[in-house]
Amino acid sequence: MTAQAGSASSLPLARPDLRRELRQRRLLLSPSQRANAHRQFARLLLHSQWTSQLLKLGQRIAVYLAYGSEADLAHVVALARRRRCELYL
Repeated sequence: MTAQAGSASSLPLARPDLRRELRQRRLLLSPSQRANAHRQFARLLLHSQWTSQLLKLGQRIAVYLAYGSEADLAHVVALARRRRCELYL
């Protein structure tokens, strides 16, 4: 029996392994590289074709407080607040 495309057995890394690898890569970034990435993400979101649908007045958006090397959403939160979205932590 062969693995079907898209099945878990055909993926190069299992989800926990992929998460671990990405966490390790994030830890290798310098603080300035991380800060730059956070700003770039917010900038990409600002100029995305979906932003007007995603970040509109009254839109409910869940956010999180970054822990460790997780992406800091401060710039995204600021953008959402300017667009008067409802934010949930």
